[in-house]
Amino acid sequence: MFEVAATQLQAASQLCQVWAITTDYQLITSQRDGSEMPWGPWSTPDGAPAQVSRVAACQQGNGLAQVFLLDVDGQLWSSWQYADGTWCAFSGPNFGGAPKMQRICASAQGGGRGAQLFGITDANGIVTCYQATPGTDSWSDWVDFGGPNPCFEITASLQNDPRVQLFALDEYQSIWTNFQTAPGNGWYGFEGPKFNGQPGAFPAIATVSQGGSRGAQVWGVDGSGALWTCFEQVSGNEWTGWGQFPPFDTSTSFARIAAAQMADGNVMFWGIDENGSLWVIQQTSPGGGWGPWVNS
Repeated sequence: MFEVAATQLQAASQLCQVWAITTDYQLITSQRDGSEMPWGPWSTPDGAPAQVSRVAACQQGNGLAQVFLLDVDGQLWSSWQYADGTWCAFSGPNFGGAPKMQRICASAQGGGRGAQLFGITDANGIVTCYQATPGTDSWSDWVDFGGPNPCFEITASLQNDPRVQLFALDEYQSIWTNFQTAPGNGWYGFEGPKFNGQPGAFPAIATVSQGGSRGAQVWGVDGSGALWTCFEQVSGNEWTGWGQFPPFDTSTSFARIAAAQMADGNVMFWGIDENGSLWVIQQTSPGGGWGPWVNS
């Protein structure tokens, strides 16, 4: 595998779903239907593009999830859930009139809006659009979002209050961030580089909204493949300093990472190592500690 994304599920008593892209650019997915249930087998979603380069997923603000794909030509596709937990056929290419893009990320919103989607164009700038109403096909126009240019990676999540926060990597692999001033409305403006005293260059980043009283949590992978993280101690407030993520065999290096809050409030974190193998670790309580790593 070389790419992974995940989102919380709430339809039909589902818990979480993860998507991955194999080394031959095939989209595969697995689902978990309860905290005590095993993960389902990996499968290929019906109707997905034959070859996929990027994947992102989020909730729409109505408890139902939506997944977004870029094919190998940079064209956007999407599929979304029905109330019974099944998924509609993929819509695309150029879903929502999207420009061609290199990277994408997505987040649920508060304030009565649905999903918000961000992308990095072929010109290395950040663009965005959003669902005006959760679970509908009423999307805004695509607009420039500012931020570092050139930009090479983006990730976004709610802060648990619920305002969206976006993190972006510039050409020096330094983090910039921008967050909403109110749920579903207004943006503070980009801050950076080296968000929160970033300890070094990060080729990859991921973020998630935590359960409990904490806010967002962000991770970075450094040049040696080691994981670093920091989090909001209270939603929308002070961040902890950067520290290395739960101890791991130092002979293993991570290349790509993703995280999602499950329907039970616990966060699950995935990492793809330098050999393309998928690892996962899960919180033991919402906003709390972490269990053991599992090579899935």
